[in-house]
Amino acid sequence: MPEAESDVCRTLPQEVIDMIIDFLHDDRRTLKSCAEVAKSWVRVSYYHLFRKFRIEATPSFKAGYSAQLQAILRSSFYPYIHELTAVPIPTRSSLYPELTEEDVVAFFTSLPRLRSLRLDQTGFTRHLSRPQPARRFSADRLSINWMYPSIPGSSSSTSDLLLLFYEIRELDLKVIHRKHLSDAISFEGREPPPPIMVDTLTLSDVSGPLLRLLRRLISGDRLHTMRVSIAATADVVELGELLSTVGSNIYEFQLAIWNFWSNDFADWDVLGLTNCPNLQSVVILYANSGPFYSWETVYGLLAAVPARVRQVTIVVRDEYCLNSANWARLRQTLEHLTNLQRIQFRLCRGGDLFKSREVPQKVLEGLCRALPSFKTRGLLC
Repeated sequence: MPEAESDVCRTLPQEVIDMIIDFLHDDRRTLKSCAEVAKSWVRVSYYHLFRKFRIEATPSFKAGYSAQLQAILRSSFYPYIHELTAVPIPTRSSLYPELTEEDVVAFFTSLPRLRSLRLDQTGFTRHLSRPQPARRFSADRLSINWMYPSIPGSSSSTSDLLLLFYEIRELDLKVIHRKHLSDAISFEGREPPPPIMVDTLTLSDVSGPLLRLLRRLISGDRLHTMRVSIAATADVVELGELLSTVGSNIYEFQLAIWNFWSNDFADWDVLGLTNCPNLQSVVILYANSGPFYSWETVYGLLAAVPARVRQVTIVVRDEYCLNSANWARLRQTLEHLTNLQRIQFRLCRGGDLFKSREVPQKVLEGLCRALPSFKTRGLLC
C-alpha cells in the first residue's frame, strides 16, 4: 500500500471513511478499487458491491441452485448479501431447474444478512413429505414473478413456498399462473395453516385462485397497504372477499385497472371498501387510453370510496385522458367524501403499475380551473 494511502487510513476516522464510500454506492468500479486499498475499507465496499446478488441456474448444474449457493459460500463476500435474486436460464431442452424447499432453507440459514428474496420465472417444488415446514423464516421482502407461460414440467406450489415464512414485511406477487395454484383449495378439511404476517401486499394481474389462497394464508393484523392490479371483472368479487378477510387495518388501498372496456363493471360496491375501518388513502389507476378510456369506471370507483377517506389520487394513462372528464359529474361524485383533505391527479409512469409522475404545471392549472371549489378549499394539489 502506498504511504499516502496508509496515512489516510490511519488519520481519518472509520466513520468518515464509511461515509465517503457510501457516496459511491452505485459506482461499482470505484467500489472495487476501494476494496483493494485497505482492510478497513473492505467491509463498507463489500456492503454496497454485494448487497444485491443474482444467481442464475441452468440444468447443467447437477444440483441447480444448491450448486450456485455452495459456490457463493466459498467466497469472502457471502456475509454481505442482503437481497438475493434467483433466475433460471432457459435451454433448448426446455428443462428448468426448480427451486426447492431445501434451497430456500439453505439461503436463509447460510447467508446471515439475507432479508430479501426475489424469484424470477423459476419454479418451486417440495421434496419433503411433512405437512408443514420444520422451520419458518422472516423476510423484509419476498417477490415472486412466475410469467406466462408456466415453466415446463413445473410442479410449483405457491402455498408451500409462502408457508416457509411466518413474516413477510412486503409480499409482491406478479402474474402467478394458475398452474402454480393447484393446491389453492387443498386446505379444505385440513388443519388451517399458520398465518403469515404481512405489512404490504402487492398483487399484479391477480386471479381468483390466488385471492382465495391469500385469504387462507395472510393475517390482516399488520397489513396496512394493499396494491392490486386487475384485468378481469370476474376477479373483483374475489378481491372484495379478500378485503373483507384481511382489510381491517388497511390504511392505503391502490387499485390499477387494465384493459377494462367502457361500463365493463358497474357495481364497485362489491369491493367492500366500507368494511375497511382504517382506510385513509385510495389510489385509482385507470390505464385505458384513447377511445377506450371511460370516466364512468372512475366515477363508479369513487362512489364506492368510504366517506371517511382523507386522500384520493386519480392516475390516468396520459394527460389527454383528462380532456374527456365531466368535471361537474366528478365534483358531484366527490361530494360524499366529507373527510377529504387532499385530491391528486397524476400520470402513469411507464410500465410500473404502482409508480406515477406529476402532471405538468400547465395541466395542473387547467385542473384548478375545472375544480375551483377544491382549489379554494386547498384540497387540489
